Amino acid sequence: SRTLSDVWHGDKYPVNLALGIIHNFIAAGKELDRLKKALYYGKNIDTLVHEHTAFLASVLDVNTNALNDAMIDGNAEWNLDATGRIALHAALGLCTESVEVLELIEESITYNSPLDTAKMSMECGDVMWYFAVFFTLGFPEFSDLNPILRNNLLKLYQRFGDKFTFERAINRDELSEEKVLQ
Repeated sequence: SRTLSDVWHGDKYPVNLALGIIHNFIAAGKELDRLKKALYYGKNIDTLVHEHTAFLASVLDVNTNALNDAMIDGNAEWNLDATGRIALHAALGLCTESVEVLELIEESITYNSPLDTAKMSMECGDVMWYFAVFFTLGFPEFSDLNPILRNNLLKLYQRFGDKFTFERAINRDELSEEKVLQ
């Protein structure tokens, strides 16, 4: 794979630290899932606000009441047309379903058990479903999958050339990557 090193660095990185980071990402993904369910499925908004402020307060180490007031009293309005709302739903779905895939990997590491590939294939199918939603929106950039894949390959070839390198993975020249796509 052009984006995967031949060298595993897991022996240099404490597994418990990695699991902590993965756990935090999963927790954030579950917050996104609650948001998706509130926005698109009508789940109780008050419950979402309460759960989210408790989550943020624990992460940010701030007073829950002050945070709750700031979130509820904000004057921001949704500036999304129908297509934008569908795109947001698809993006939230991509995130939340990807988190479910990561959760299966976390369980495998935590419990030293084999990956549940049956569940993983189902969750990957959900990821693909939300990815496919973007192709239903009528955006010209999403009229055909082939140019998207081709552009991704061009970008990766610009980044790595014929072989993955640690240097280029870490120090990306995004300007030259953008130029190759123009």
